[in-house]
Amino acid sequence: MMEVVSGKNAILYHPDGRFSASTNGLIIDNTTEYEIEEDRFGYLFDTEQGSSGGVIFQDEYIVGMHKKCGRTHNIGTKITSIVKDIKNKN
Repeated sequence: MMEVVSGKNAILYHPDGRFSASTNGLIIDNTTEYEIEEDRFGYLFDTEQGSSGGVIFQDEYIVGMHKKCGRTHNIGTKITSIVKDIKNKN
């Protein structure tokens, strides 16, 4: 069963090179049901082409970065994974 993360969820991005856009949606807290990698998470946001790299917020916290759109959901990279990767490269 899909579990939804509560809170105010949003993505801020620059579709098709426009200045900025934002949209609200649901974050899915179940990676196994959708076969999403451990360092990623799924979410149900209405995004447009050019959303990759958009910042995903839950309440006032940055929780990830938009990776790609899927057939039934979008996929983002967890911010913890991004920070870990940056630390490992320094």
